[in-house]
Formats: sequence, C-alpha cells, structure tokens
Amino acid sequence: MIKWGIVGAGIVSEKFVRAANFVQDSIVYAVASKTNADKFAQKHNVPVIYKDYNDLANDKEIDAVYVSTINPMHYEIVMMMLNKNKAVLCEKPAGMCANETYAMAELANRKQVFFMEAMWTKFLPAILHLKEIIHLIGCVRRVKAEFCINVEAGITHRLFNKSLGGGALLDMGIYPLSFIHMLLGVPDEINPTLYVGEYGVDEIGEITLLYKNAIAQASFATRCDGLDYAVIYGDKGKIEIPNFHKATRLNIKLSSGVSKEYVTSHLLNGFEFEIQEAVKCIKNGEIESKIHTHNDCIEISKIIDYAYRKII
Repeated sequence: MIKWGIVGAGIVSEKFVRAANFVQDSIVYAVASKTNADKFAQKHNVPVIYKDYNDLANDKEIDAVYVSTINPMHYEIVMMMLNKNKAVLCEKPAGMCANETYAMAELANRKQVFFMEAMWTKFLPAILHLKEIIHLIGCVRRVKAEFCINVEAGITHRLFNKSLGGGALLDMGIYPLSFIHMLLGVPDEINPTLYVGEYGVDEIGEITLLYKNAIAQASFATRCDGLDYAVIYGDKGKIEIPNFHKATRLNIKLSSGVSKEYVTSHLLNGFEFEIQEAVKCIKNGEIESKIHTHNDCIEISKIIDYAYRKII
C-alpha cells in the first residue's frame, strides 16, 4: 500500500484524494496546508493533519507526496520531499523554469527516488490508444491543439498575479505544448505570440512550432472563450480529439474514406490513471515514468522559457 501525503488543499487536491483512494494499493494518509488542512481532512477522511510542510516531509509513514500548491512553491517543496526520500508527484508545471525542473529531476536521479510531473492527459486511455494508432494517418504533417478558458477575475486571482505564478502559458499552454511534444518532440524553431494584460501576465497566446517535416500550433487563454480541442493531420488522414486535455474520444478520418471512432471513459475523474502509473513505478523501484519522463518535463519547460524570454 502506497501512503500519500498531500501538500496543498485546493480544488485540484480534492480531485486527487478521491482518485488516490480509488486506486488499488493507494491511500491518502496525510494532508499539509497552512490554511485549510482541518476542513480538507474532515471532508475527505484524511487521518493525519499538518500545518507545516516540513512535518509532513518527516513523517516516516508517508511513501509518496502529491504537491498541489501555487506554482512558485513547487520547487522548494519538491526538493524538500525528495531530500527526505519521498516519492513525488507534482502538479504541472513542475518548475517555474527549466532550471528548477532540471534540479528536481537531477535530485531524484541522485537520490534514486521517483519524481514525476502530473501531466495527467498523457496517461488517459484515449491518449495512450492515440499513440498506438497514429500510424494510420501516415506521417504527421500538422498538429493544432487549443485549450482556452475565460476567467473573470482580477489581480488577486492566482492566474493573473505574477507573484502567484500567474499566466496562461504556464497553466493552460502547457497542455497543448505537452501534447505536441508527445507527438513530435523538440521543435527546430519556436515562434511565440503572447498578449500580456493589465496585470503584467500573459492572458492569451499562440506558439507555432516548426519541425523538419511538420508544423504545430498551440493556442491557449485564460481571458477569452475558445476550444478544448486537438487535431492531428497526416498525409493519409486526420485524428480529431474533442476535449483533448481530458480526452475520452478519438475521431479517425482516413483519406481513403474510412472513418473510425474510439470511445472510452474515465474510471472516476481521470486522475486515477496517472496515480496508477505513479504507484506502479514506486512499487517497482523506478525513478521516472516512461510515459512522461524527466526529459519530457525539462524539454517542455525549455519551450516555455524560450517563449517568455522572446516576448516578456
């Protein structure tokens, strides 16, 4: 049984605790939060409560830690937990920059402790199936992935506050970028366009990624309506993925006229699949997942770094 400690008690942690308790050989044992640990623990029947993150790190009963604080706090907490030999699953983005992400992965390697960014999309059955059948559309020539939300909020909201790690690219853009990277790898050229709002953070953006034989576009926003959608164009057809970041359906349309549909569902809320992978890796003594590797995480972080340096 893998006993989890949770750092941070927000909405995302609520989804995690339900999924972690659903997964076989997994249970949430403790929660640490400076503000609402008591309320969270009572709601989700978590037996142990900490107000100090270091106390959770020193709890020898805990095997693995899920980090879901605001983005700028990830680095310090992840490094603390890894130094205490705790396996770590950290919400995306793992680091605020590539240097932070690299340091996390380097420490995990040095300590021989599991570390993974919680890019849950890559572990969904529909996305795993996509990787198996993508050859049907031949050579991938173009990818478009978009993830937009419209949040009416001011500078007190974490998405629009630079000191809280705000920005559409870090929170929303990482999904289409990770999806494109999964399919095409590291681009040869990166061309970002970011709209920076009145609070000094990016609110709308598009990044064009150029490859030797393909072009891809990631679109994202926190301040305007848009789609949660991806489409992959090959020289023999295309694959459409509605709601791609929580995908349950693939629509395959081949140039030959053949159309296929793959439909699956989440067992609970979708978080269970990344937790299953983490539990399997931890029990097998592995320090990273083959589905979302340390290198994947670092390479995506470098793309984000480049986009910010170029624009802001």
